[in-house]
Amino acid sequence: MANPDKFLPQLAPADIISEAGVLRSITHDDIYFSVEDGLAESRHVFLDGTSLRDALSTRSHLVIAETGFGTGLNLMAVLAEHAVINSACHIDYISFESRPLSADVVAAAHQPFPEIAAISREMCAKWPRRWPGVHRFDMAAGLVSVQLYYGRAEAVMPRLNFSADIWFLDGFSPIRNPDFWTEELMNEVGRLSCTGARLATFTVAALVRNGLASAGFEVEKRAGFGRKRDMLAAVKSDKVADGTALMPALAKGLDDVIIIGGGIAGAAIASQLRARGIGHKIIDAGQKSFPPASGNPAGIVMPFLSVEETESARVSISALSMMRQFVEENGLICEDGVIALDLPEVKIGRHEKLATQGYPADLMRMISADEVADLCGMPCGLGGLYHETACVIDPRRVCELLKEGSPVLDEVSVTGLIQEDDGWTVICDTARFTAKHVILCGGAGAEALIRSAGIITDRLQTTSGQISLMPDNTGLSALTKTLNYGGYLIPARHQTQICGASFALSATTDITSEAHHHNLALMPEQLHASAGTIDAFSGRTSLRLAVTDRLPLSGQIAPGLSVLSCLGARGLTNALFLGDDLVRRLSGRPALMDMPLQAALDPKRLRAR
Repeated sequence: MANPDKFLPQLAPADIISEAGVLRSITHDDIYFSVEDGLAESRHVFLDGTSLRDALSTRSHLVIAETGFGTGLNLMAVLAEHAVINSACHIDYISFESRPLSADVVAAAHQPFPEIAAISREMCAKWPRRWPGVHRFDMAAGLVSVQLYYGRAEAVMPRLNFSADIWFLDGFSPIRNPDFWTEELMNEVGRLSCTGARLATFTVAALVRNGLASAGFEVEKRAGFGRKRDMLAAVKSDKVADGTALMPALAKGLDDVIIIGGGIAGAAIASQLRARGIGHKIIDAGQKSFPPASGNPAGIVMPFLSVEETESARVSISALSMMRQFVEENGLICEDGVIALDLPEVKIGRHEKLATQGYPADLMRMISADEVADLCGMPCGLGGLYHETACVIDPRRVCELLKEGSPVLDEVSVTGLIQEDDGWTVICDTARFTAKHVILCGGAGAEALIRSAGIITDRLQTTSGQISLMPDNTGLSALTKTLNYGGYLIPARHQTQICGASFALSATTDITSEAHHHNLALMPEQLHASAGTIDAFSGRTSLRLAVTDRLPLSGQIAPGLSVLSCLGARGLTNALFLGDDLVRRLSGRPALMDMPLQAALDPKRLRAR
């Protein structure tokens, strides 16, 4: 029997009907919100029940957590209140949903509430795709950050570590959905709450009252909304129930940062620091701040999917959700859709297994050789997987936008690091700089700096990869869709077509004819025959840094020293998500990655032998 807590691509269907404009779950035979006035119910139960207005008026930051997102109506009520009182409070809004609705259904459900129409339209425009994992988007001009976990709250919450100030305990009624309202869930709510946290819920069922009490809450009944006589309000005491010890606090005090490396990783970090008003500067050895890998004229954003649970796949899906939203909103997509061909032959079996996993069609679907030819404009003789939400971007434009407004020192080489009592000294070829915190975001250059900080490891590997820049007058210029196989081939743009990429255990950036031939040899035979000779090819070689386990490095490696590097072939996909997560952890905000993922990517693993 399958383990229901194991990460799987399938999400339960929403299975809803609409009755007189009110949504009802068929599975649980229960409504999503009150037929009398759902918005008024949210305000009475959750906003008034937790004294939210007072908190929005007096606090600079709040963490609000919710057990059932549904139509997002509770979030709408929070945003409306935030706007009415002109609050400057920053909110991290964390919620869970096991049966995600579509944006169209949500928009229709909000129609009876014209006062939130503008907020609803904004949220629906950012509504996440129906992919498992965590999705993040901003509301209220960035003052409200939403972390929406698609999956069962009772399965996801034990993996997380945050400290909520306010809880909205929402969901279908305990009578209709008893498997949700368990003592284990209440203990997780207690573990993830700060002392003094306020909680509200519409139900007064004994199992909920008792569960909250055992989790360390002082519970009281209050007048309910409409026809409901009672509701519950609760406050977290300083007593913690056995077995629910609070997780250690996250690091705080991040206010002075040097980012070493201005490629996609450093740019992602800079954008998050800038959004939070944290002082920083970027130091980069590259010309015009385009380091080798992020200076390629085109790159692919696509997911890494797996048959079984892997850290890479779990990061990749959530990261694609974030990166896709970013490039869509900013008009940075050069080409839409990527076809992963059944090549090399070993991929055929893997693709067939992936096709049985129930991944959403907009994440991947299996296609025939004829469909491949129709999509890409030329026959390849192979079927494969179509990733319609994958895309091609110009990494240079993406980096430019992410770094816009951040101070950048270009063409400055960092040669070493010295740990000081209150931070680090960064030794450069032209000067020295000091900062309380340094984040290493370079590629191959990060290895020497990691060693200069006194961290000895044998788990890093530097390789070189050459892309071939072909003229747009070969037989391959008819290609209209990016192909991924043992290498990749991108449709021609600006008189150039790119194929790649070689892999060599070397630290040389020479352009070689051998690497061009290697890149051509990776192609399907029918394409290789149309590529012409390499006489008119040019190229670009970049150095890469990888850990022997092929997972990225993301986290603090020493006091005041963090790393975001070794992003690998999915670097353009993963950088924004990993950068957001790392800055959140360093600045004391709730992480995006759960604890197992944080541990898997922790750079302290470099010390292990």
